[in-house]
Amino acid sequence: MRKLGDHAVVIGASIGGLLAARVLADFYRSVTLVERDVLPDDPRNRRGVPQGRHAHALLACGAQIMDDLFPGLLEELAGRGAPVIDDGDFSRFYFSFGGHLTVRTGRERELQSAYVPSRPLVECIVRQRLRAETNVTVLDGHGLVELIATADRDRVTGARVVDLVSGGERTLTADLVVDAYGSETAPAGQPSFGHPPVLPRSGVRSDRIRTPAPHLKATHASRHSVATAPSTSEAKSQSSRPMHSRLRPAGPMLAKQVARLDAGPPPF
Repeated sequence: MRKLGDHAVVIGASIGGLLAARVLADFYRSVTLVERDVLPDDPRNRRGVPQGRHAHALLACGAQIMDDLFPGLLEELAGRGAPVIDDGDFSRFYFSFGGHLTVRTGRERELQSAYVPSRPLVECIVRQRLRAETNVTVLDGHGLVELIATADRDRVTGARVVDLVSGGERTLTADLVVDAYGSETAPAGQPSFGHPPVLPRSGVRSDRIRTPAPHLKATHASRHSVATAPSTSEAKSQSSRPMHSRLRPAGPMLAKQVARLDAGPPPF
């Protein structure tokens, strides 16, 4: 495959950053992935992904793309306990919208497999696969100081990063820099070029998130529970989503990794 350049840098080891690094590995001779957190070797929640403790699922198209980039990834997810919904059995779901319970009998004949792993498990497996790429270097425990550009500031030529333990800085020269940190890089990157914050289609500033209306109070909370099933050693994958109202806050119940009851709960 024809190479587009010598070096690409990806800032941030989010799912987007990990997948970007994997794609760029096919088109650049070397790729460096920079991440502030010290990335764990096992499935574990980390500071940079506080939402990782909430329930996650892979949409069908995204799951297929990830499996194309990392062959065998979906099989590994299932092998490590991620629930797979692939039989179309409506009795395994409980959806109530405004008090109206959806059908709970019959089967969906053309259902695409749905994978329901935890966020830490997905990131762990993808990181392991990415580290196996010979031209990819993962530089964790490093933060972005600033982006480097040409004198007339019309082209980004690299990034200056800092070791968050030793404080030592280094400059990474690159043909392409991908910002996968999200809005958190705006203070380090955009002001040095004199550009205003980017306004996405939603109209929300990339450097500051504001509540659309003063009366809107949205809160996300998750509780991890271990189901007991006396008649079987494994818990079935199920999904329950009662619709909430102003007087009755509610939310979904979704299975994550299937834990054998004789082995205790998963470590995350």
